[in-house]
Amino acid sequence: MTVPEYKEKLIQFNSTPKYKAEIDLLLRFMDIREGQKIMDYGCGLGRTVHRINQDTKAQCYGYDVRNFREADSDFYFRTEYFFKFHKIYFMHSIAHLPDLAQKLEDLKQFLRDGARVYVITPNKLWLNEVKKDGYIPDPTVINHFSAAELQGVFTECGFKIINCAQFGSIQNNQHERIYLEAEWV
Repeated sequence: MTVPEYKEKLIQFNSTPKYKAEIDLLLRFMDIREGQKIMDYGCGLGRTVHRINQDTKAQCYGYDVRNFREADSDFYFRTEYFFKFHKIYFMHSIAHLPDLAQKLEDLKQFLRDGARVYVITPNKLWLNEVKKDGYIPDPTVINHFSAAELQGVFTECGFKIINCAQFGSIQNNQHERIYLEAEWV
């Protein structure tokens, strides 16, 4: 998939009512407070970064391997910043990482004690069910996780699981999405 094709895919996906509802859900759970520093890891176009900066008194930074951010995105994270984050979230981005455990280890240097990490991602068990019906996965996805696998990776990396739930459409008793909240202790 070419860069322009992938950017167009992001624009279409980020425009769906389902994705917008998931952003609303994430923001409700995050309890963003004035002055907090937040990272969107895998920010894509940077729309959620922009929304947080526009709607709250926090400072949200985006990071993405590809620089797709739109002109109105406020902040783009650079590793030379010398502050630590209160919160980091992965919104449909962990499935694109070759090694989630290594990425969590790498990100610890940017986390304050007690920092929270939030994840919304497709449920591997749901995807296994819809693949039987001809679903074609995103070619840039490397890994998917079940709720148990996701909790296991975070626990092994020293995080305390605060909440892990499944939501969304159901296929053969499997929910479409996983929500995870973990604390760096």
